[in-house]
Amino acid sequence: MYAVRVKWKSNWYGGMLSIGTNPTVDGTIRTIEVNIFDFDKEIYGEKLTLEFVIWLRGQIKYNGLEPLIAQIGQDKIDSLKFL
Repeated sequence: MYAVRVKWKSNWYGGMLSIGTNPTVDGTIRTIEVNIFDFDKEIYGEKLTLEFVIWLRGQIKYNGLEPLIAQIGQDKIDSLKFL
């Protein structure tokens, strides 16, 4: 998990980004997912610029969705400390 800055059009936003296979749900395909904070636009297919601010943690397989969701909440808190 990374804290990132995301540029869309001429605006910069804070966010967090994951690169991995989603092992908690038995994923096998590597994906890149970015969560842009305070952002609610539909931008699929549009170009973004990503700036990696800091690496937060590696990929972990959790024992269910509840611990994963809790960790994602902590990841947001940790990301905001660096943005």
